[in-house]
Amino acid sequence: MKVPLVLAATLLLPSVAAANGQTTHVWITLQAVEQLEPGPVLDLLGRSDMRDPLVNGAMFPDGGYAVGDDYGEAAHWEPFQQAYLRWIRTHFEPPYDEGEAAGHVAFLMGMGSHGMADEVFDSLFMERSRVYDPGWSDPDVASLDTASDVLLAHQVGGVAPAESWLPAETLAGIFRDDLQYEVSAQTLMDGQDLLYVALGVVDALALSDERLATFGAAYPWTNEHLLNEAMPGSPLHEAKVVAAYFEDLWLRLHEEPSVGPILNFVPGHQTYRHEQVASTVEARLALAFARGVRVETLGSVHVEDEDGAVVPASVGAFYGDRSHSVLVTPEQDWAPDAAFTVYVEAGLMDHDGAVFDGEWSATFHTGDSPADAGDDPGCGCGSSISGGGAASWALVCLVGARRRREACS
Repeated sequence: MKVPLVLAATLLLPSVAAANGQTTHVWITLQAVEQLEPGPVLDLLGRSDMRDPLVNGAMFPDGGYAVGDDYGEAAHWEPFQQAYLRWIRTHFEPPYDEGEAAGHVAFLMGMGSHGMADEVFDSLFMERSRVYDPGWSDPDVASLDTASDVLLAHQVGGVAPAESWLPAETLAGIFRDDLQYEVSAQTLMDGQDLLYVALGVVDALALSDERLATFGAAYPWTNEHLLNEAMPGSPLHEAKVVAAYFEDLWLRLHEEPSVGPILNFVPGHQTYRHEQVASTVEARLALAFARGVRVETLGSVHVEDEDGAVVPASVGAFYGDRSHSVLVTPEQDWAPDAAFTVYVEAGLMDHDGAVFDGEWSATFHTGDSPADAGDDPGCGCGSSISGGGAASWALVCLVGARRRREACS
Protein backbone atom coordinates (compact mmCIF):
# COMPACT_ATOMS: atom_id res chain seq x y z
CA MET A 1 0.00 0.00 0.00
CA LYS A 2 1.47 3.37 -1.01
CA VAL A 3 1.10 6.15 1.52
CA PRO A 4 1.76 9.85 0.84
CA LEU A 5 4.56 11.31 2.92
CA VAL A 6 2.18 13.80 4.50
CA LEU A 7 0.10 10.89 5.82
CA ALA A 8 3.23 9.14 7.05
CA ALA A 9 4.15 12.25 8.99
CA THR A 10 0.83 12.12 10.83
CA LEU A 11 2.01 8.87 12.41
CA LEU A 12 4.62 10.92 14.24
CA LEU A 13 2.48 13.82 15.44
CA PRO A 14 2.04 14.42 19.18
CA SER A 15 -0.24 11.83 20.71
CA VAL A 16 -1.34 10.43 24.03
CA ALA A 17 1.03 7.51 23.53
CA ALA A 18 4.40 7.81 25.25
CA ALA A 19 5.91 4.37 24.94
CA ASN A 20 8.71 3.18 22.65
CA GLY A 21 8.58 4.04 18.96
CA GLN A 22 8.95 1.54 16.12
CA THR A 23 12.69 1.92 15.58
CA THR A 24 13.25 1.58 19.32
CA HIS A 25 11.13 -1.58 19.52
CA VAL A 26 13.07 -3.22 16.72
CA TRP A 27 16.40 -2.17 18.24
CA ILE A 28 15.46 -3.42 21.73
CA THR A 29 14.30 -6.76 20.33
CA LEU A 30 17.53 -7.34 18.42
CA GLN A 31 19.57 -6.23 21.43
CA ALA A 32 17.64 -8.70 23.60
CA VAL A 33 18.65 -11.56 21.31
CA GLU A 34 22.29 -10.58 21.87
CA GLN A 35 21.69 -10.74 25.64
CA LEU A 36 20.44 -14.35 25.55
CA GLU A 37 22.41 -17.12 27.19
CA PRO A 38 23.37 -20.09 25.00
CA GLY A 39 20.39 -22.40 24.69
CA PRO A 40 17.30 -23.19 22.62
CA VAL A 41 15.92 -19.63 22.59
CA LEU A 42 19.16 -18.18 21.24
CA ASP A 43 19.44 -21.09 18.82
CA LEU A 44 16.07 -20.10 17.39
CA LEU A 45 16.05 -16.29 17.54
CA GLY A 46 19.70 -16.00 16.56
CA ARG A 47 19.02 -17.63 13.18
CA SER A 48 19.11 -15.29 10.18
CA ASP A 49 15.85 -16.72 8.84
CA MET A 50 14.04 -15.77 12.07
CA ARG A 51 14.92 -12.08 11.87
CA ASP A 52 11.95 -11.13 9.66
CA PRO A 53 9.22 -12.78 11.77
CA LEU A 54 10.86 -11.55 15.00
CA VAL A 55 11.11 -7.94 13.81
CA ASN A 56 7.60 -7.94 12.35
CA GLY A 57 6.24 -9.31 15.61
CA ALA A 58 8.00 -6.53 17.51
CA MET A 59 6.32 -3.96 15.25
CA PHE A 60 2.87 -5.53 14.98
CA PRO A 61 1.06 -4.22 18.11
CA ASP A 62 1.30 -0.57 17.02
CA GLY A 63 -0.27 -1.22 13.61
CA GLY A 64 -3.73 -0.84 15.06
CA TYR A 65 -2.97 2.71 16.16
CA ALA A 66 -1.79 3.56 12.63
CA VAL A 67 -5.11 2.49 11.08
CA GLY A 68 -7.32 3.49 14.01
CA ASP A 69 -8.32 -0.05 15.00
CA ASP A 70 -8.38 -1.46 18.53
CA TYR A 71 -6.58 -4.65 17.49
CA GLY A 72 -3.35 -2.78 18.23
CA GLU A 73 -4.15 -2.24 21.88
CA ALA A 74 -5.22 -5.86 22.32
CA ALA A 75 -2.01 -7.13 20.69
CA HIS A 76 0.08 -5.56 23.46
CA TRP A 77 -1.32 -7.76 26.20
CA GLU A 78 -1.29 -11.35 27.41
CA PRO A 79 -4.87 -12.36 26.55
CA PHE A 80 -4.12 -12.08 22.82
CA GLN A 81 -0.49 -13.14 22.99
CA GLN A 82 -1.30 -16.23 25.04
CA ALA A 83 -4.15 -17.11 22.68
CA TYR A 84 -1.57 -17.05 19.88
CA LEU A 85 0.76 -19.21 21.98
CA ARG A 86 -2.02 -21.77 22.46
CA TRP A 87 -2.70 -21.70 18.71
CA ILE A 88 0.94 -22.60 18.08
CA ARG A 89 0.72 -25.49 20.55
CA THR A 90 -2.45 -26.75 18.89
CA HIS A 91 -1.17 -26.66 15.32
CA PHE A 92 2.45 -27.80 15.70
CA GLU A 93 4.59 -30.28 17.61
CA PRO A 94 7.30 -29.30 20.11
CA PRO A 95 9.99 -28.08 20.19
CA TYR A 96 8.45 -25.64 17.63
CA ASP A 97 11.84 -24.64 16.23
CA GLU A 98 11.56 -25.84 12.65
CA GLY A 99 9.50 -25.01 9.58
CA GLU A 100 6.37 -22.89 9.85
CA ALA A 101 6.22 -23.30 13.63
CA ALA A 102 9.55 -21.53 14.09
CA GLY A 103 8.34 -18.42 12.30
CA HIS A 104 5.22 -18.23 14.44
CA VAL A 105 7.27 -18.59 17.63
CA ALA A 106 9.64 -15.81 16.53
CA PHE A 107 6.67 -13.55 15.72
CA LEU A 108 5.17 -14.32 19.14
CA MET A 109 8.49 -13.49 20.80
CA GLY A 110 8.55 -10.18 18.94
CA MET A 111 5.06 -9.31 20.19
CA GLY A 112 6.13 -10.27 23.71
CA SER A 113 9.14 -7.99 23.40
CA HIS A 114 6.92 -5.09 22.36
CA GLY A 115 4.48 -5.44 25.25
CA MET A 116 7.10 -6.02 27.93
CA ALA A 117 9.34 -3.21 26.67
CA ASP A 118 6.49 -0.71 26.71
CA GLU A 119 5.57 -1.60 30.28
CA VAL A 120 9.16 -1.32 31.51
CA PHE A 121 9.79 1.92 29.61
CA ASP A 122 6.55 3.58 30.69
CA SER A 123 6.73 2.62 34.37
CA LEU A 124 10.40 3.58 34.78
CA PHE A 125 11.95 5.74 32.05
CA MET A 126 8.82 7.68 31.10
CA GLU A 127 8.03 8.43 34.72
CA ARG A 128 11.48 9.98 35.13
CA SER A 129 11.14 11.86 31.87
CA ARG A 130 7.91 13.42 33.16
CA VAL A 131 9.92 14.92 36.00
CA TYR A 132 13.08 16.00 34.18
CA ASP A 133 12.09 16.81 30.58
CA PRO A 134 10.37 20.13 29.75
CA GLY A 135 8.75 18.69 26.60
CA TRP A 136 5.82 17.32 28.58
CA SER A 137 4.55 20.84 29.24
CA ASP A 138 4.78 22.01 25.62
CA PRO A 139 1.74 20.99 23.54
CA ASP A 140 3.51 21.92 20.32
CA VAL A 141 6.35 19.43 20.79
CA ALA A 142 6.13 15.81 19.69
CA SER A 143 5.33 13.21 22.33
CA LEU A 144 8.05 11.21 24.06
CA ASP A 145 7.55 8.14 21.87
CA THR A 146 8.25 10.09 18.67
CA ALA A 147 11.06 12.23 20.07
CA SER A 148 12.87 9.36 21.77
CA ASP A 149 12.50 7.19 18.67
CA VAL A 150 14.20 9.79 16.47
CA LEU A 151 16.88 10.53 19.07
CA LEU A 152 17.68 6.84 19.51
CA ALA A 153 17.76 6.26 15.76
CA HIS A 154 20.32 9.05 15.49
CA GLN A 155 22.45 7.68 18.34
CA VAL A 156 22.52 4.07 17.10
CA GLY A 157 22.49 4.76 13.37
CA GLY A 158 19.02 3.31 12.77
CA VAL A 159 18.14 -0.35 12.28
CA ALA A 160 18.52 -2.56 9.22
CA PRO A 161 15.20 -3.14 7.45
CA ALA A 162 13.34 -6.44 7.48
CA GLU A 163 11.05 -8.03 4.92
CA SER A 164 7.36 -8.06 5.75
CA TRP A 165 6.27 -11.28 7.51
CA LEU A 166 2.70 -11.32 8.75
CA PRO A 167 0.37 -14.33 9.32
CA ALA A 168 -2.60 -12.04 8.84
CA GLU A 169 -5.31 -14.66 8.33
CA THR A 170 -4.16 -16.62 11.39
CA LEU A 171 -4.05 -13.53 13.59
CA ALA A 172 -7.46 -12.33 12.41
CA GLY A 173 -8.85 -15.76 13.29
CA ILE A 174 -7.39 -15.61 16.79
CA PHE A 175 -8.86 -12.15 17.36
CA ARG A 176 -12.24 -13.49 16.26
CA ASP A 177 -12.25 -16.87 18.00
CA ASP A 178 -10.45 -16.05 21.27
CA LEU A 179 -11.17 -12.36 21.84
CA GLN A 180 -14.50 -12.17 19.98
CA TYR A 181 -13.10 -9.19 18.10
CA GLU A 182 -13.60 -8.79 14.37
CA VAL A 183 -10.72 -7.41 12.32
CA SER A 184 -9.93 -8.29 8.72
CA ALA A 185 -6.63 -9.68 7.53
CA GLN A 186 -6.45 -6.72 5.15
CA THR A 187 -6.67 -4.26 8.05
CA LEU A 188 -3.80 -6.06 9.75
CA MET A 189 -1.73 -5.85 6.59
CA ASP A 190 -2.54 -2.16 6.13
CA GLY A 191 -1.44 -1.45 9.69
CA GLN A 192 1.83 -3.29 9.18
CA ASP A 193 2.50 -1.39 5.95
CA LEU A 194 2.07 1.93 7.76
CA LEU A 195 4.56 0.87 10.41
CA TYR A 196 7.19 0.38 7.72
CA VAL A 197 6.42 3.89 6.51
CA ALA A 198 6.91 5.15 10.06
CA LEU A 199 10.32 3.46 10.21
CA GLY A 200 11.33 5.30 7.05
CA VAL A 201 10.13 8.63 8.36
CA VAL A 202 12.10 8.17 11.59
CA ASP A 203 15.22 7.37 9.57
CA ALA A 204 14.74 10.63 7.67
CA LEU A 205 14.08 12.71 10.79
CA ALA A 206 17.15 11.23 12.49
CA LEU A 207 19.24 12.94 9.80
CA SER A 208 17.62 16.35 10.35
CA ASP A 209 19.76 18.62 12.51
CA GLU A 210 16.79 20.91 13.06
CA ARG A 211 14.50 18.12 14.29
CA LEU A 212 17.24 16.61 16.45
CA ALA A 213 17.84 20.00 18.07
CA THR A 214 14.12 20.48 18.71
CA PHE A 215 13.62 17.05 20.24
CA GLY A 216 16.88 17.27 22.20
CA ALA A 217 15.84 20.61 23.71
CA ALA A 218 12.40 19.28 24.64
CA TYR A 219 13.71 16.01 26.08
CA PRO A 220 17.30 16.68 27.21
CA TRP A 221 17.22 14.15 30.05
CA THR A 222 15.89 11.47 27.71
CA ASN A 223 18.50 12.29 25.08
CA GLU A 224 21.28 11.92 27.65
CA HIS A 225 20.08 8.63 29.13
CA LEU A 226 18.72 6.63 26.19
CA LEU A 227 21.88 4.51 26.00
CA ASN A 228 22.56 4.50 29.73
CA GLU A 229 22.22 0.83 30.66
CA ALA A 230 22.16 1.70 34.36
CA MET A 231 19.12 3.98 33.96
CA PRO A 232 15.95 2.04 34.83
CA GLY A 233 13.72 1.66 31.81
CA SER A 234 16.27 2.78 29.23
CA PRO A 235 16.28 0.80 25.96
CA LEU A 236 19.39 -1.13 27.02
CA HIS A 237 17.76 -1.96 30.35
CA GLU A 238 14.57 -2.93 28.52
CA ALA A 239 16.57 -5.31 26.32
CA LYS A 240 17.84 -7.20 29.37
CA VAL A 241 14.32 -7.61 30.72
CA VAL A 242 13.04 -8.70 27.31
CA ALA A 243 15.80 -11.32 27.04
CA ALA A 244 14.67 -12.81 30.34
CA TYR A 245 11.07 -12.67 29.12
CA PHE A 246 12.03 -14.57 25.95
CA GLU A 247 13.30 -17.39 28.15
CA ASP A 248 10.09 -17.49 30.16
CA LEU A 249 7.90 -17.39 27.04
CA TRP A 250 9.81 -20.41 25.74
CA LEU A 251 9.09 -22.26 28.99
CA ARG A 252 5.46 -21.25 28.84
CA LEU A 253 5.15 -22.44 25.25
CA HIS A 254 6.50 -25.83 26.33
CA GLU A 255 4.24 -25.91 29.41
CA GLU A 256 7.20 -25.86 31.76
CA PRO A 257 7.43 -23.97 35.09
CA SER A 258 8.46 -20.33 35.02
CA VAL A 259 11.98 -19.25 36.00
CA GLY A 260 10.26 -17.50 38.90
CA PRO A 261 7.79 -14.67 39.43
CA ILE A 262 10.19 -11.76 38.83
CA LEU A 263 12.34 -10.99 35.78
CA ASN A 264 13.78 -7.73 37.07
CA PHE A 265 13.81 -5.71 40.26
CA VAL A 266 14.63 -2.01 40.51
CA PRO A 267 16.74 -0.79 42.30
CA GLY A 268 18.34 -4.27 42.34
CA HIS A 269 19.17 -6.77 45.04
CA GLN A 270 21.76 -5.64 47.62
CA THR A 271 22.03 -2.15 46.18
CA TYR A 272 22.83 0.91 48.27
CA ARG A 273 22.00 4.63 48.52
CA HIS A 274 18.39 4.14 47.50
CA GLU A 275 16.45 7.42 47.37
CA GLN A 276 14.72 8.04 50.71
CA VAL A 277 12.22 10.81 49.89
CA ALA A 278 8.89 9.09 49.27
CA SER A 279 7.57 11.75 46.88
CA THR A 280 10.38 11.24 44.36
CA VAL A 281 10.15 8.88 41.40
CA GLU A 282 13.46 7.29 42.40
CA ALA A 283 12.06 6.17 45.76
CA ARG A 284 9.69 3.71 44.11
CA LEU A 285 10.43 0.03 43.69
CA ALA A 286 9.62 -1.69 40.40
CA LEU A 287 8.97 -5.37 39.79
CA ALA A 288 8.79 -6.80 36.27
CA PHE A 289 6.76 -10.00 36.57
CA ALA A 290 7.45 -12.85 34.17
CA ARG A 291 3.75 -13.34 33.63
CA GLY A 292 0.81 -10.97 33.72
CA VAL A 293 -0.48 -10.82 37.28
CA ARG A 294 -4.00 -10.67 38.58
CA VAL A 295 -4.22 -7.48 40.58
CA GLU A 296 -6.51 -8.97 43.22
CA THR A 297 -3.60 -11.17 44.36
CA LEU A 298 -1.02 -8.37 44.71
CA GLY A 299 -1.58 -8.48 48.45
CA SER A 300 1.20 -11.05 48.42
CA VAL A 301 3.68 -8.23 47.72
CA HIS A 302 4.96 -6.19 50.66
CA VAL A 303 8.09 -4.57 52.14
CA GLU A 304 9.61 -5.18 55.58
CA ASP A 305 12.24 -3.28 57.52
CA GLU A 306 15.21 -4.85 59.32
CA ASP A 307 13.03 -5.73 62.29
CA GLY A 308 10.47 -7.54 60.17
CA ALA A 309 7.86 -4.79 60.44
CA VAL A 310 5.76 -4.15 57.34
CA VAL A 311 6.54 -0.76 55.77
CA PRO A 312 3.47 1.23 54.62
CA ALA A 313 3.48 1.23 50.83
CA SER A 314 1.01 1.07 47.98
CA VAL A 315 1.38 -1.78 45.49
CA GLY A 316 -0.17 -1.54 42.07
CA ALA A 317 0.13 -2.85 38.52
CA PHE A 318 1.17 0.08 36.34
CA TYR A 319 -1.28 -0.87 33.58
CA GLY A 320 -3.85 -2.75 35.60
CA ASP A 321 -5.00 -6.35 35.60
CA ARG A 322 -2.88 -8.96 33.77
CA SER A 323 0.03 -6.56 33.15
CA HIS A 324 3.63 -7.26 34.17
CA SER A 325 4.98 -4.04 35.65
CA VAL A 326 4.23 -3.47 39.34
CA LEU A 327 5.28 -0.40 41.32
CA VAL A 328 5.72 -0.25 45.09
CA THR A 329 5.40 3.34 46.31
CA PRO A 330 6.35 4.14 49.92
CA GLU A 331 3.78 6.08 51.91
CA GLN A 332 6.51 7.66 54.04
CA ASP A 333 10.20 8.33 53.53
CA TRP A 334 12.46 5.29 53.66
CA ALA A 335 14.46 5.38 56.91
CA PRO A 336 18.11 6.45 56.54
CA ASP A 337 20.99 3.97 56.80
CA ALA A 338 18.58 1.05 56.79
CA ALA A 339 17.91 -2.18 54.90
CA PHE A 340 14.53 -3.13 53.48
CA THR A 341 13.32 -6.34 51.86
CA VAL A 342 10.52 -6.63 49.32
CA TYR A 343 8.69 -9.97 49.32
CA VAL A 344 6.44 -11.79 46.91
CA GLU A 345 4.72 -14.39 49.05
CA ALA A 346 2.66 -17.42 48.09
CA GLY A 347 -0.73 -16.74 46.58
CA LEU A 348 0.15 -14.55 43.62
CA MET A 349 -1.85 -15.62 40.54
CA ASP A 350 -0.87 -15.06 36.92
CA HIS A 351 -2.96 -14.58 33.80
CA ASP A 352 -3.23 -18.32 33.19
CA GLY A 353 -4.53 -18.92 36.72
CA ALA A 354 -1.31 -20.49 38.02
CA VAL A 355 -0.67 -19.70 41.69
CA PHE A 356 2.85 -18.95 42.95
CA ASP A 357 3.39 -21.08 46.06
CA GLY A 358 6.96 -20.12 46.92
CA GLU A 359 8.67 -17.00 48.20
CA TRP A 360 10.71 -14.39 46.33
CA SER A 361 12.60 -11.57 48.01
CA ALA A 362 15.22 -8.90 47.39
CA THR A 363 16.94 -6.46 49.74
CA PHE A 364 18.03 -2.86 49.19
CA HIS A 365 19.69 -0.27 51.41
CA THR A 366 19.36 3.47 51.91
CA GLY A 367 22.83 3.81 53.44
CA ASP A 368 26.28 3.67 51.88
CA SER A 369 27.84 0.39 50.85
CA PRO A 370 30.23 -1.04 53.47
CA ALA A 371 33.86 -0.63 52.49
CA ASP A 372 34.37 -4.39 52.62
CA ALA A 373 31.11 -5.41 50.91
CA GLY A 374 32.98 -6.90 47.97
CA ASP A 375 34.96 -9.21 50.30
CA ASP A 376 31.93 -10.99 51.73
CA PRO A 377 31.05 -14.02 49.59
CA GLY A 378 27.98 -14.86 51.63
CA CYS A 379 25.84 -11.84 50.83
CA GLY A 380 24.16 -10.62 47.68
CA CYS A 381 23.49 -11.89 44.19
CA GLY A 382 24.71 -8.83 42.31
CA SER A 383 22.80 -5.67 41.52
CA SER A 384 20.54 -7.06 38.80
CA ILE A 385 18.30 -10.08 38.41
CA SER A 386 17.57 -9.68 34.73
CA GLY A 387 18.90 -11.33 31.61
CA GLY A 388 18.52 -14.83 30.22
CA GLY A 389 19.78 -17.68 32.39
CA ALA A 390 21.05 -15.20 34.98
CA ALA A 391 17.44 -14.74 36.05
CA SER A 392 17.22 -18.36 37.16
CA TRP A 393 20.39 -18.07 39.24
CA ALA A 394 19.25 -14.80 40.78
CA LEU A 395 15.94 -16.33 41.80
CA VAL A 396 17.66 -19.30 43.41
CA CYS A 397 20.03 -16.98 45.24
CA LEU A 398 17.29 -14.64 46.42
CA VAL A 399 15.05 -17.34 47.87
CA GLY A 400 15.88 -17.47 51.52
CA ALA A 401 16.99 -13.84 51.69
CA ARG A 402 14.83 -13.46 54.78
CA ARG A 403 16.95 -16.04 56.57
CA ARG A 404 20.13 -14.20 55.56
CA ARG A 405 18.82 -10.72 56.31
CA GLU A 406 20.77 -9.99 59.49
CA ALA A 407 24.03 -11.34 58.09
CA CYS A 408 23.74 -9.38 54.85
CA SER A 409 22.39 -6.03 56.07
